[in-house]
Amino acid sequence: MNFRRAAARLNMTQPPLTRQIQLLEHELGVKLLERSGRNVQFTTAGAHFYLEAQDVLRRAETAAQSARRIESGECGSVSVGCFAFANAVVMPQVLIRAQQMLPQLTINLREMGSIDQSQALASGLVDLGIMRYPRNTRSVRLERILCEKIMLAVPRNHPLALRSKAGLMDLNDQPFVMYSAGAGWYSHGIINGLLTEQNIRPCIVQHVDSTLAILAMVNAGLGLALVPQSAASFGFDNVTILPVELPKETRIETYIGWHEGRLENPAVLRVKEMIVGLNEWIYIS
Repeated sequence: MNFRRAAARLNMTQPPLTRQIQLLEHELGVKLLERSGRNVQFTTAGAHFYLEAQDVLRRAETAAQSARRIESGECGSVSVGCFAFANAVVMPQVLIRAQQMLPQLTINLREMGSIDQSQALASGLVDLGIMRYPRNTRSVRLERILCEKIMLAVPRNHPLALRSKAGLMDLNDQPFVMYSAGAGWYSHGIINGLLTEQNIRPCIVQHVDSTLAILAMVNAGLGLALVPQSAASFGFDNVTILPVELPKETRIETYIGWHEGRLENPAVLRVKEMIVGLNEWIYIS
């Protein structure tokens, strides 16, 4: 051990370094170094203190790195509420992208309907919500992330499955699977409005809450249905998805929601920004 070389590495002269070591020994009440002429060695206590001090410095650096990652939103935990269809269409791609971009960040999914998400956001049960437009927006901030065309889902053995496109008039008197006016109120309102305005009267055989349930009904051959464009990505064996001519521009929209103040968490903000960029990279067939 050489004090002169040690002082040079610290950009200081030897006397101040020697003084600092003496002050440390005095503060600890322990002799750390054994000096014999020019030869300097650790005492037993000094060797142990050196190893412990190195460990403290390593842990301090690790803590500093963790703090910087948390501040930048690169690590932490974010809870995301998601209605069933978006959980199948949107979130798998979000999770893959998060693994690539933010490998130390944990995203916890909680499947729940759009109506329940408003309450979950307000109570702090979830940090973010992927939802249709909620009935109650008083405590929720919203930003649109997807805007999809409406398509027609038909069983493969139905005559319409041979067409390149369909019109609303083709739905008259046809067995039809409809969104419920309860949990599926958003899509129900849009589709019911289209049918009513054009005086289209299909034979409604079932009301169900979700797009997945509707596709399952169509797949079983129970009827036709109007669904968002992303329904094509599910690949039900007995379902054909057709473009449908509409009298006016009509879209089914998906939103990301959050409670005011939650974006102060850097990890929540990073995930929100990543999902908002959805239109730039998500695959909608």
